[in-house]
Amino acid sequence: MSKDSTTELQVAYYTLLNNNVTLSGTPVPVYDEVPATATYPHIQFGNTNLNDDSTKQSFQDRGSFSMSVVDRFSSDTGTRSKINNVVNQVKQIVRTRPVPFNLTNFNVITSVVESDLSRKERTSTFTYYIRELRFGHIIEEK
Repeated sequence: MSKDSTTELQVAYYTLLNNNVTLSGTPVPVYDEVPATATYPHIQFGNTNLNDDSTKQSFQDRGSFSMSVVDRFSSDTGTRSKINNVVNQVKQIVRTRPVPFNLTNFNVITSVVESDLSRKERTSTFTYYIRELRFGHIIEEK
């Protein structure tokens, strides 16, 4: 059996979010790596962190999965309203009860929001609004 849930967890996140988060009926793209021709706003997967929390009876991890929701505007114009809408939908999907993850070799026991950071970045041509989310999970091998 597999003792590393990283790939299954990322696939499950993609399955949960892809085509299920929308703005005005249009799906928000979900990326592992953002292409040069990315559509905005979008969801970009970040890091996975797993800490072994096994017992004599079972293999278990306390883990986190991060993602960013990013929107881009010309110069200093724009609003956070779209990324706030997307984040709201993501949180509703991930925090559904019972836990919505369907992994082959693992059970996701809990899903909580560990952090939610909002920030803005400016370049000479664009303003980016970014919400960085980190979800915490207890994951147990089946």
